[in-house]
Amino acid sequence: MKKKSNKHEENKTNDQAVPESKEQNGEEEDKTEAAAAQEEEEATTKKQNEEDWQVESGDLHSNTQKQQDAGGDQQQQRQRQQQQQQRSAKSAADVIMTSSHVRSSSIPSPATLHSSSGGHSDVTDDHVASEANMTSLSNGSGMDLMSTADLKSTTTSPSGGQHGDSQVSSLRRHSSSSVAYYVIKELLTTERTFCRDLDVLCSAFKMAVNEHNEKNRNQQNNIVVTSSPTRIIDDVISDEIFGTGDLLLEHHRRFLAKLEATIQQIDANRTRDLLIDDQYTEIEELIQDHITVVEGCRSNLEKSGKSIEVLEEICLKDARMENCYREFELHKVCYIPLGSFLLKPLQRIIHYKAILERLTRHYQEGGMTRKQYHLVGALHESTTICNSIQSPLTSALNYQKVAQLRRDLIGIDNLLSSNRVFVREGSLYKLSRKGFQQRLFFLFNDCLLYTSKGVTSTNQFKVHTSLPLNGMIIEINEGEKVVPNCFSIISSDKVVIVAASSQHEMNKWLEDFSFAISNITRDNDAADVTNYVSPLDKNFNLRDSQLSVHSSEDNNSMERKPTAATNQQQRSNTTMHVCWHRNTSVSSTDHMAALYNQLSGYLLRKFKNSNGWQKLWVVFTNFCLFFYKSHHDQFPLASLPLLGYSVSAPAENDDIKKDFVFKLQFKTHVYFFRAESSYTFDRWMEVVSSTTSTSQRTRLFSRLDSNQPQ
Repeated sequence: MKKKSNKHEENKTNDQAVPESKEQNGEEEDKTEAAAAQEEEEATTKKQNEEDWQVESGDLHSNTQKQQDAGGDQQQQRQRQQQQQQRSAKSAADVIMTSSHVRSSSIPSPATLHSSSGGHSDVTDDHVASEANMTSLSNGSGMDLMSTADLKSTTTSPSGGQHGDSQVSSLRRHSSSSVAYYVIKELLTTERTFCRDLDVLCSAFKMAVNEHNEKNRNQQNNIVVTSSPTRIIDDVISDEIFGTGDLLLEHHRRFLAKLEATIQQIDANRTRDLLIDDQYTEIEELIQDHITVVEGCRSNLEKSGKSIEVLEEICLKDARMENCYREFELHKVCYIPLGSFLLKPLQRIIHYKAILERLTRHYQEGGMTRKQYHLVGALHESTTICNSIQSPLTSALNYQKVAQLRRDLIGIDNLLSSNRVFVREGSLYKLSRKGFQQRLFFLFNDCLLYTSKGVTSTNQFKVHTSLPLNGMIIEINEGEKVVPNCFSIISSDKVVIVAASSQHEMNKWLEDFSFAISNITRDNDAADVTNYVSPLDKNFNLRDSQLSVHSSEDNNSMERKPTAATNQQQRSNTTMHVCWHRNTSVSSTDHMAALYNQLSGYLLRKFKNSNGWQKLWVVFTNFCLFFYKSHHDQFPLASLPLLGYSVSAPAENDDIKKDFVFKLQFKTHVYFFRAESSYTFDRWMEVVSSTTSTSQRTRLFSRLDSNQPQ
């Protein structure tokens, strides 16, 4: 009887176990089906993103136009795919059951996704909620390829065993190699831009000078008696201007060629894991050798800042050189002021130091001592060079800015001075007979200039008045009937009432006024007041005094007849023009920060009227984005000044379904740009924010408070 009862209990237990096993199998089927559907969708998205980042040397819209044309059919394709999956779900269940172990092993790992992009990281769709997508963008996770759904599918296995742990390890290795890869790639992309900028100075501008020399020689061969030399500059002056650039360009071109070859080999072999192999130090040794070569040119770098002064002295003495300078600035290759190209060798050392700091910190956190060893020496050398060039760079930047204003403004002849320091430029509203009128103000350490109404026919501003800072008083106008953000500038012989566009703009002007006035009051005694030299043209002052009886400053019909050198159209994306149109201002501190925040690389720009993305080579410098078809182009297709813009992650109503996208907005102008990895996204957000926050940032300290007597 006991045996029968035992058999009966066993049969009962087996009968109960059958439904449980069926339920487990059903759950496994659902999980496997979901994994298969997700895998298929990821493959489709991955293929689409590979097409986005594919480098095409032909048509600019070669890949993005296909997306634009097919944008309206994407919704229908997704619906057809879903219906097909539902119809084939039952028939595929048996096949999935028999090959579930094959399916689980074929789920793409982070390393597979990373290496299959052919040298470019995939930017996958995020299928989770928009809030999660915004969180991932703001956090800037190092997992630059994986969405939240991807992380769930790769970090857990059905069994919960060693398979999940290996996926986590693979993900960490992938993240580590990606950071190192994109830091080195930033070095590559910025090196391309630096070499092209040096080539503009040492090849294009030098050729323009030689052409003017040849032109003058041919003209003076027909003249018996000459009172001026046939050449604009001789060999000695030419070496002072171009010598350092020629020397550095040769070294940097060799370094760029080796770096490109190394990166191309890594991309072609899909061996980015070498970047986390502590035994592989080829790139680190290449960087170390290059920095050593640059360190050997330190004396030339320290003197390169003087080349701006040498060039300006020649332009002031010889009208032919001034004409050559102005004509070259109108060329497409000269996309920024010519003087800015002369600062590039000094800026590049600063960029090397910042890149090496990020890469060294990454190797230190990863315990890669051999790689860190090679970079520590290069970082030390670059830091030493940065310390030695800091003072020459500051002086050269100020001189270049003042020299640029001398060309862009009408009515000033004596602006360049060894002791004159630029402080701030921007837009304020001045009270005149017709009410508050917009004016452009320029604050220096010894004087204040402001322009008459608007730009001239040559896109220049005409300076109206110069006020010395010595003895100047600033009063804030308060009261119910007073215009908001209004203050008075009280000089020895004139009172100017102005209003800023916002409270923050007024505070920035007040801080800089207080700082400059307190300095000149402290440093100057009564005898120094007579030594003040107005930057205005003497003829301009005389003409203005004669016309003051018949016309006010609001009458813009009276303009000095421009000379041959000034009768040329000026660039419209300079900081003064942007400040005029955006109602903002820029200080010398902002210009110095702009030297540190420069970047270049490929970005995808979203089309306004479709879901397509356009791939462009983008260079960020001088508060502006410059767009190229590819990094091989010699001049930009367009530019976007960023002063006044705000930068942020896309909002939920923007309906952006991509990762690593940042949004630029000024009033109704909106642009979306998409980076290829988490690291590059963070870097673009960092450098762009340095400009967009220029008009919005909160000061860490107030100069008003710091200059009060203790």
